[in-house]
Amino acid sequence: IGETKQTFFTVKDLPADEFIKVFGQHLKKNNLIERPAWVTESNSPPVPFPSYSGNELAPIDEDWIYYKVASLARKIYTRPRAGVRLLSHLYGGLYRGKVRSERHQQAGTKVIRWGLQQLEKQKIIKKDKKGDSLKINSRIITDEGRGTLNRIVTEHIKAKTA
Repeated sequence: IGETKQTFFTVKDLPADEFIKVFGQHLKKNNLIERPAWVTESNSPPVPFPSYSGNELAPIDEDWIYYKVASLARKIYTRPRAGVRLLSHLYGGLYRGKVRSERHQQAGTKVIRWGLQQLEKQKIIKKDKKGDSLKINSRIITDEGRGTLNRIVTEHIKAKTA
């Protein structure tokens, strides 16, 4: 029995951190999203860390906004029909003030909303007009967006194995 080489890969075939790095670099290199002026003043941390409003310092990496948008694209790809509120919950983390019990705090929604709008401009995601009335205007990945993300992953994996 001969082995056949896989020629097509999806976002789920690549580890999350690797995809976020590759797609973030793609966004930056091709100038697909414009850097807003408020990026330098934001307290949101880079993607691997929870992004709740308790952060005091701005991220060290100045390209964090590209990685955040890439992370949002992956979240929508793997979990369609997610809205800003759900994403805010997913990006949130534990908050604990001094001696209080740990509680979950949601992430700030400005960066999430802005990132989703940027992905909509690129036609990677769109608002879902069908389905459950509770999920109206939640985001889903477009066919064009799915193809773009899968193409980027396929090119990366083929370049890595070659």
